[in-house]
Amino acid sequence: MNSTYTRSLSKQAVIFCIKILTDAKPWYMKATKALRFIKSPKLFDCVFSEWSTKLKSKQVVEYDTIHKTPVDLLSLVVNSIPGPRGTSSINKPNYEWSNTEILPPAFHLILFPSKIPEIELSSDGYESEIRPPDPFVKRMWAGGDFEWYNAPLRIGDKVKQIITILNIEKKPSIRGDNVFVGQKRELFTDLGLSLVEKRNYVFIEKDKVVLKKNTLFSGVAADFIREIVPTNTTLFRYSALTFNSHKIHLDPEYTKQNEGYPDLLVHGPLTCTLLLDLLKRNKPTQHAVFKSFSYRAVSPLFVNKQMTLHGRLKGEDTTGGTKKWNYDLWATNHENCTAMFGKCQLVLMIVGDFVEDYEVMVPFQALEMLGIQVDAVCPGKVKGDTIATAVHDFVGFQTYAESRGHNFVLTATFDEIKAADYQGLFIPGGRAPEYLRLNPKVIELAQAFFTTPRPVAAVCHGMQILTAANVLKGRSVTAYPACGPECSVAGANFKDVGAAEVVVDKNLVSSPAWPGHPKALAAFIKLLGVEITFTK
Repeated sequence: MNSTYTRSLSKQAVIFCIKILTDAKPWYMKATKALRFIKSPKLFDCVFSEWSTKLKSKQVVEYDTIHKTPVDLLSLVVNSIPGPRGTSSINKPNYEWSNTEILPPAFHLILFPSKIPEIELSSDGYESEIRPPDPFVKRMWAGGDFEWYNAPLRIGDKVKQIITILNIEKKPSIRGDNVFVGQKRELFTDLGLSLVEKRNYVFIEKDKVVLKKNTLFSGVAADFIREIVPTNTTLFRYSALTFNSHKIHLDPEYTKQNEGYPDLLVHGPLTCTLLLDLLKRNKPTQHAVFKSFSYRAVSPLFVNKQMTLHGRLKGEDTTGGTKKWNYDLWATNHENCTAMFGKCQLVLMIVGDFVEDYEVMVPFQALEMLGIQVDAVCPGKVKGDTIATAVHDFVGFQTYAESRGHNFVLTATFDEIKAADYQGLFIPGGRAPEYLRLNPKVIELAQAFFTTPRPVAAVCHGMQILTAANVLKGRSVTAYPACGPECSVAGANFKDVGAAEVVVDKNLVSSPAWPGHPKALAAFIKLLGVEITFTK
């Protein structure tokens, strides 16, 4: 079948011709051989759609037993990674567990090894059951979630696992398209449901390299840390225990020449396990149990380079009579860039009664949509209280008219927050800033984000808080035009721009009004060091 003839066939005929190529391997892996010379976007979409439909329809049920020796060996790996000076990186290593010991968090990842014959592995060594059609052949571990239930895994337990596909998405990014595959893994023992894991993979095009720097937790103080240097031995041992033959962890020449990385990559699940082990050693009481953990891998970690594990107590909660502790966990690489972080509250939003409705609702929801939880606070109010919003609009008068908006629920208590706990500050406009700036703690909070520079966004009248905080001298800013004179008096270079425009000066993003949200939020997210992709 030559390429000229193939291009002239109908979509249905092409799919039929591709299917007849199949024998031992999955049909779509054979189909992609034809795609290499067909180069038709419509054909790829058809192949991708059929692959996606078949994968979503599958459910895998498998069984395993938790044996003592592999658990002891993983404990050895986790405990014995050397520190930066070649010595032990922890004070009291624990290499062995009793037969009744509850499995440490994330140790379940050594269960259910993939039983794929070597000849059916992908070209870079990983199992191909969920691999998309070409050219999306490079697999990365993107993150996931753990939720623990009341039937903990113990050594000796027989475990049942049910795997289903949660989602499959092809998303564009600045480096080209990526395919994201989400799995759900439910683990049961004789006592019932033990653990639900949601695992996210990203598959990128064969010629693309992902080397991005993320500064999400730069400058954030940790309550406890562990410094380690994963070695070739570390990576080999973890690969062996998890039956992971992915070449980016084992074959340095392949990794450099074919993948474009400077050296072997540390396993994403190993980093996750190390973060949870760090918290296990530093939890507030031995009776505290793990309930949930959500994490994302945002940049690679490399063999024989220092990585630092960080943890801090974010807050305590006694809702429902049960005490809960919330922690931030993150790992940084040898360049102090964030490589993995747990889901945590990152952005502070200062609001008050009659804040402009759009200017609080839209940024709050947009940031949370991106996985960034926002602490919205108001002086004199606590978490769960509401504020009244106002809708400002021009309806034929010389200035805007004001109408009552929605009630907005606060997500944190003003008196309990500390500026050092946040990576960014968002200040909406409306009438609220004119009186919020009279509160000394509001001014101190705003100043803190300029003393230790972190991203700040101010929309419309939100700039009034920053003029009162005396942080605008020499800065280029914009705001609602009526705020222009006080910006100039505060020493700023005021820019009179359109309502949908923004001005960015170092760590400060400003916009005259809510029509500027798209550009303002894009600039704010970029300053936070978070890279995002958008679905079509």
